[in-house]
Amino acid sequence: MNIRTPGKLTAALMLMLSACNQSAAPDPDIQDPVSGDLPFDSTDQDLSCDDECPVYEEGTAYEVGECRYGQCGPVWYWEYYGAANVLYPETLPPPRTCDEVCSSQAVSCVAQGCNGKTAFTCGRLDWSGCEEDARLDWTGACMEVVPWPEFWSGAIPNLACCCQ
Repeated sequence: MNIRTPGKLTAALMLMLSACNQSAAPDPDIQDPVSGDLPFDSTDQDLSCDDECPVYEEGTAYEVGECRYGQCGPVWYWEYYGAANVLYPETLPPPRTCDEVCSSQAVSCVAQGCNGKTAFTCGRLDWSGCEEDARLDWTGACMEVVPWPEFWSGAIPNLACCCQ
């Protein structure tokens, strides 16, 4: 009976297995663009999308819609309400969750999926949208009620939720 020592065979097998895995270790300082987790291995990301993705708010902290892992990323879905004034409670917007906003458009909420934000609110005096510096960012869960700022002078409440 011939018994061989496993040392040389094991070493050869380990060398062959390590040669098959030539991918570099993830950079511990690169953050995953979707979850925010560290480290992020960008070699795992498929950067091509079959369809061109609509990118909104390009070049701002609210940019959304870019290609992620082979599919278009989430975008902002908006709800607008009539003029509101804190002095007249009946004019204030209703309590809303992003689950409600997104499902009303037949899409799903993506918590913290839009540059780390779940939603934002603002008030405008016209229908032109929100200035970036006037937004109240929110990072809560999709099923939580999004907080509203105080509205004065007939501002039009805007709620944007991250949906896909």
